[in-house]
Amino acid sequence: MKQKKDGTKQKWVGFVLAAISFVLGMVLDIEGLGAQGTMALFTLVGGVCLWVCGTFPLAISGLLCMLVLIVTGTGTANEVVGNFMNTAVLFLIYCFTFGTVFKKTSISKKAVGAVLRLSKGNSKTIVLGFMMVSCIISFFMHNLTVIAIMMPIGVGILESLEQEKIKSNLGKCLMIGLPVAAMVGGAGTPIGASMNVLLIGMVESMTGQVVNFGQWTFMAAPLTIVCTWASYFALTRIYRPEKLDPEKTAILVAEFDALPATTSREKLTLFVLVASVVLMILGTWVPVLTILNVGLGFLVIVTFPGINLVTWKEIVEDVSWETFVMFGSVNALVGTLLATGAVDWLASILSASIGGLPAFVILLLFGLITQVLHALCPVGTALAAMVFPAFAAIAVATGAFPVSVVALILGFGFGVQYIIPINLPFLITLGTGYWNTKHSIAPGLFPAVVMVVLMAIWFPISCGIVGL
Repeated sequence: MKQKKDGTKQKWVGFVLAAISFVLGMVLDIEGLGAQGTMALFTLVGGVCLWVCGTFPLAISGLLCMLVLIVTGTGTANEVVGNFMNTAVLFLIYCFTFGTVFKKTSISKKAVGAVLRLSKGNSKTIVLGFMMVSCIISFFMHNLTVIAIMMPIGVGILESLEQEKIKSNLGKCLMIGLPVAAMVGGAGTPIGASMNVLLIGMVESMTGQVVNFGQWTFMAAPLTIVCTWASYFALTRIYRPEKLDPEKTAILVAEFDALPATTSREKLTLFVLVASVVLMILGTWVPVLTILNVGLGFLVIVTFPGINLVTWKEIVEDVSWETFVMFGSVNALVGTLLATGAVDWLASILSASIGGLPAFVILLLFGLITQVLHALCPVGTALAAMVFPAFAAIAVATGAFPVSVVALILGFGFGVQYIIPINLPFLITLGTGYWNTKHSIAPGLFPAVVMVVLMAIWFPISCGIVGL
């Protein structure tokens, strides 16, 4: 009962803070910003308060912000609702459906079996392989789906090898490494995390520039591999995995080897999945193969009569419609910020304070800010909606780096948390009992620093390579 009351109190705090923000937006008229710009800015702040405190469902909070914009005259109904939908929001349906289809295959189990076979009983190799498989699978589906698939496999390995909960270092490495690898891998492609789609949409809304599948993947995927390795390195140095019994390991490998052979339907499923990704990559050079076009084509193929890899009912059940509506509302907020000049105002304020710093230092600050904010608040999407306009404004005002760099930094910074385990991916594996909250702090510092520094170095270079 106490937990319920505490949750209610937090919701009321969010409501009160949001109400204050909305009222301030109506009564203040900030010089250089104007009445509409002020209202748009404070509406965004109020929305973040509602999202962070969980006052209403995420989608309802977003719709409330749209209502506030319309009622206060900050934008007309047609203008606000017109900003709701863009190609990125519609592409979300493909992202969720890809994961739905992927779950019907045995790829992940067979990949883990291959890791066990190749490791030859080396526990460190098992940790690295398990994390890399999780990271790469997370390129193509939601982080929580990856954990839902991989966690039972990891727990099964630990139980078969008779690893004791809390005491087993192998258990700590696998069950801390899994959520980290899933979160990191989620930043690797546009379809790896729904927030990536949101950020791509905001880049398009602000600059008119479309970041395609191949460009995002080229820039983000290499960093995911490095960050996953950095986490593996820190985990296995601090919690050195135990040496394994060769006989027990051999029995476990035999179990994975005994998995049924790939069926013809499973081969068809794999072909369609791989083909959609390949076509999106080709979209880097073939204009018609946009992520939206390929995504919609994919939906037609997987439901095509005679193929039927997935039913419409399964798609509807697996699509997070709350995420869908929330992202549309964020687009509406960002579009209004642009239309009212609030982004330009932020640009002038922020560029005056840090715009004179070298681009590398600015990007380091961006990475550090995202990690600190994400450590304090696990609602990455809400934080991205709040921070993107300000960071992007600095990019536009200074011209020191493309807006796409901002999107990538936020995708990693608000998609990955290494140190404080308050994110849902961490909390899920925490429930296995193989580790507790203090165990993630020490091994989280090194990969967090690696990620912040490499983002500031690699993203501007890679943006130049892909022509952004």
